[in-house]
Amino acid sequence: MDTTLEEKDHSQSTSDQTPSVADEDQLSETGSEIDSGDTDIESSSTSIADEDQLSETRSEIDSGDTESNHGISAQFGVIDRFYDFVARFNDAENHNLEHISVSGGDISGGTKKPAIFQHPTIDGESRLTYTCELPEIAVKPDGNHAKILPELILLHFWIGLRDGIDFETESTIPDGVGFAVEVSTLTDSRLLPTPERRFEGFLTDCRWQENQIDLTDLAGQTVKITLITHCGDQGNSNYDWALWGDPNLFHLKPTDSPKELIAGLAIGASATSEKLAVQMFSLEDFQPIDTALPVIQTALEAAPDTMTIQEMVIYAEQPKIIIKQVSTQDALVHAKRDFYYQCIVENQGRVPLRPENRASVAISKMKLRRGKGTQGFKHLAPGQEHVLTWNIRGFGRPTQSNVEFSLRYRTKEKSHRSLVNSQVQVQEAMPRLSQQVGDDLRTYVVDQHVVTENQNLRAVFVRGASGFEYIVFYVAKNSSYYQVAVSRSISEVRYLSNNDDQVRVLTITPKTFNLSGSSNGDSTVILSDEIDDAAGAKWSFESRFTLSAEGNRIKTAYRLSCDQNRQLIHFQGPTIHAGEKNFGSAKSFALFPGLEFLEEDELSSSMRDCTESIHNRLAPHPYKITIPLMAVEHKNTLVGLIWNGLQRWDHRHQQPSAVFSSPNSYQKQNNHLMGLFVPTTVKWVPENTLDATDPYPLGAKDRLSLRAEIVLDGQSTLLDIVDHWIDAFGFPRIQNPPREDLEELALSRHALMKTVWDSEKEQSQHCVGWPSSNIPGFATLLWYDYLVTQDPTAKERALQIVQNIVKVSGSEGLISESGCHLLKWELPFYQGGLLPAMDQLRLHNQELMENQSDDGGWGFQPDSEKIQKLGRAGQSVLGTEAVNAYKLLKYARIANDQSSLSAGLNALAFMEQFNIPRGAQSRECPIHHPDILAAAYAVGAGVEAYLITQEEAFLEQASYWAKSGLPFLYFWYLPDRPAMQFASIPVLGTSFHTRPWFGVPVQWCGLVYAYFLQHLAPHTDPFWQQVAEGILVSAMRQQWTEGELKGTYPDFLDNFCLDRKGPYLNPENILVNMFALRNLDPDISTGVAHYQSHRVHVSSGARVEDVSTDSSLGIGFRLRYVQFETSYTVVAGLNKCPEGLRIVNGEEVQPVENLDELSPTQSGWLYRPVDGLVFIRYYHPASIADLELVMESTNSSGTFSSLINSDGKPEEE
Repeated sequence: MDTTLEEKDHSQSTSDQTPSVADEDQLSETGSEIDSGDTDIESSSTSIADEDQLSETRSEIDSGDTESNHGISAQFGVIDRFYDFVARFNDAENHNLEHISVSGGDISGGTKKPAIFQHPTIDGESRLTYTCELPEIAVKPDGNHAKILPELILLHFWIGLRDGIDFETESTIPDGVGFAVEVSTLTDSRLLPTPERRFEGFLTDCRWQENQIDLTDLAGQTVKITLITHCGDQGNSNYDWALWGDPNLFHLKPTDSPKELIAGLAIGASATSEKLAVQMFSLEDFQPIDTALPVIQTALEAAPDTMTIQEMVIYAEQPKIIIKQVSTQDALVHAKRDFYYQCIVENQGRVPLRPENRASVAISKMKLRRGKGTQGFKHLAPGQEHVLTWNIRGFGRPTQSNVEFSLRYRTKEKSHRSLVNSQVQVQEAMPRLSQQVGDDLRTYVVDQHVVTENQNLRAVFVRGASGFEYIVFYVAKNSSYYQVAVSRSISEVRYLSNNDDQVRVLTITPKTFNLSGSSNGDSTVILSDEIDDAAGAKWSFESRFTLSAEGNRIKTAYRLSCDQNRQLIHFQGPTIHAGEKNFGSAKSFALFPGLEFLEEDELSSSMRDCTESIHNRLAPHPYKITIPLMAVEHKNTLVGLIWNGLQRWDHRHQQPSAVFSSPNSYQKQNNHLMGLFVPTTVKWVPENTLDATDPYPLGAKDRLSLRAEIVLDGQSTLLDIVDHWIDAFGFPRIQNPPREDLEELALSRHALMKTVWDSEKEQSQHCVGWPSSNIPGFATLLWYDYLVTQDPTAKERALQIVQNIVKVSGSEGLISESGCHLLKWELPFYQGGLLPAMDQLRLHNQELMENQSDDGGWGFQPDSEKIQKLGRAGQSVLGTEAVNAYKLLKYARIANDQSSLSAGLNALAFMEQFNIPRGAQSRECPIHHPDILAAAYAVGAGVEAYLITQEEAFLEQASYWAKSGLPFLYFWYLPDRPAMQFASIPVLGTSFHTRPWFGVPVQWCGLVYAYFLQHLAPHTDPFWQQVAEGILVSAMRQQWTEGELKGTYPDFLDNFCLDRKGPYLNPENILVNMFALRNLDPDISTGVAHYQSHRVHVSSGARVEDVSTDSSLGIGFRLRYVQFETSYTVVAGLNKCPEGLRIVNGEEVQPVENLDELSPTQSGWLYRPVDGLVFIRYYHPASIADLELVMESTNSSGTFSSLINSDGKPEEE
């Protein structure tokens, strides 16, 4: 329920009035113990501009002071932080800045503070100007108050340089940043009519430096305060990452001595120096005065050029409690039903609220169903919120009622009281309806209300005195309708008045309704109205809600126009509050593709893994939404909104804005918010707000429209929302690739042989300019290139890489995964060295199994302090397990290794606990981030398990993870950025909490996902191959076709797919996916059959087909490969040495001792008893070879070979 806050301060000083807190004897015992305070005293150098003015305080320190047991003389006061420059950033004017931003936590010298980032240009000074009013002071620093500590007004701040500056690279080495503060007044007092520079400083390293400026002489004045940065005399602005840390205006006021201290400002004086030491302090917890003073004294004396401190003035920080928001817990309050009102209080101070502050909030003008009108709260840490709730007795009829909240609390300074007034709109009661689900589509009227329903859902349009006020949505479960969502208003319009630029609100309550049907069996409810605004303009509104006979979606269409020009701020389209009066803010899962993928109690726009400046995703830039939909699932009930993101809402502009909050923290309600509105975010509306700051000029002839479908499905899970979207709008038509296959091969060949080739070292680079190494996967790709095109240069380079690897690392090096995302262990199956390569591969997998825990997982294992910040050591998510599971199962498929299979299946069982793909890129991304790579490897692992076991459950598991990867892909694109379609967002989050990836595709991640989709598709649904093709086409469009980067593609697309940014990757992922799409997958091919009581695996660089067995005679199989080339094969699972290897209808292949010593056209085989593996090298005189491993002696005319037809397939019995 919208409320209007009207807050009044009724605070009274403790010096002239005894505090009176309403109903203090009824204060509740609610509130939780809160940890408070920083862990260390802030200790940084001090710089005071107006030392001569501040030093007047010195003469007062020796009067009326307190002396501790340690002999320290001290007087006391409190800090009133009356102006926060970070919080008021949007009020400032800036000039000549290269970049400026504000953050609740920026870092210098490893310490985080609220800060303003101000990067100067190379030309002149960069300026940020605030206008503020300084308070009057009661006790001035003059000789007439010798025994009273004076009041002071202080500008306190830190200056710093942001961490991360590169001080090493010669070409961009920085030379520091200059800082200055100017002050002037705007009043007629003639004080400072021109700006006066009261502070100057210069920093060359990353650290915080503390500073203060005394502004007491300007008390009671309106002043301009300008924060200035400049790049120095040399005009070098490299890395001028200037920070103003926590700038605040303090009003320092005298008080009696407190009993305890935790944080504040200390001013110290010594008998031997006129200079004052001034410094903020923060203790670990509240300390008695006698304990705190020596600690503060020591910190002051640690400052440069400070003598022994003998006298101090201590100004203590205070809690500062405000009523942040009041509202009903539900979106909808209607007559004849109780409801809850809530008040959210927040501590905006820098120290905790404690029981002695006696804080409470009282509600009035409402009748309570139960509980007390005054509720207390005892503990509130700085920045923490607390929710107070009252159960309100329902109203008998629709009405508008006032409510008042009174906040009271005490501090050392005074007793504080503030009032907030609000209103609640009580709407028409719901009609009484049977909850029994009917079999047919019906639309009917009940007591002036309209109902449309079918066997799956129901919608009730509730009419009040002024028209239709709200909609209630239901799903069918167990033959009954259950409420799952509401639209608390049909629509709302906000616009700027032409007369006074005030925002005017029109709540749309349509008075007219019509019911219509179609030949398709659909039923439509049409609500319409004409509304006169205060200036005499007539607004026309219509909304349509269409339901089909068996549908579980309601199609909506909203239209708006006005007969006069208006400055539109907001037009609300379809908007729902899911969970209202049912599951509330609870959920199983929620999805906002490209931005949010949540489960259970996770919050949208969370700051868990994103810094304060980038966490908000309430109403994002539309280009960040990969699939235009939003959804919440609760125990197989799916509620969502789907729409065409490219719809033109005014016949000129596309992309309606979307709002998403799950749970609804934005409105602080017990539900989930999903909705559409116009005008478009960013162009008119600032991101993550709902109102245009640059109003949309709605002309008298303009017509606005919004279309969407509301999904109400009582028998679905979260990812089914993507199926709903495809059913409604169709699977995206994949664009034609930018070049033919052979052209792509030539382009990628150029990249592998030139662009990422280090000619000096004769090695390859993963990315352009990166260190080079011998990369087996590149040899595999160039060899495949040669097999397809017969290009001799590709063959020559492939063999050169093989020779280099063997020379440096032996044949064991041929299975290295270096430099590749996809290719693993293939090269020995094409080029030989298979025995030592398989031995090395076995060792790798043994190490994986040794590090695996008994439950099947590996967990997050950070190896540096920086990586430790990305997750808890030992914590498991899908991505910490899926890669290793995939490797174990792929090895089990190739080698028929039972230990590896058991470990891999154990890992898959462990992975069943996860529902969201997370954490496969833990070298830079927090492990909780939803991650497309985690989905990719989980698909790969599931398919590998299926290929070995043929158990459908593994395909179901793989299919689930395949579906979980779809929200990372763009299902749409803009005409000027075709690569946007099927571009892949890597994680729904950040790198190291600070670099966001929302709206920033990283296509190599999508290509890994695409490759495993291709492995899944033949066993499930060709749909997955379509998705993989779309991802490949996007990647091909990102490649450079000319220049120094030719054949490579960018690490990421910036500026919403307009700019290609490095590093620039080799085309491995592109080539592997293209080969796979053309049925030429370079992966090791495996066929599995059962021989006697165990499995036999045939794995080869050639394609393995038609593996068959005879229980007493042996194993037959077909190898398909390029004519006149040689393939290498492993047969695993035999319990004894075969008696021979023969070519069907041909000669026998001779056993040999060393496969790698045969001539190019020779074939041979050998058996290794230690692991029961048969190794085969076969030269292909024809592209198809039908082979049989003979396990028992037979004559040539009978038995096993006679069971094989000339086409290599077993005869049917």
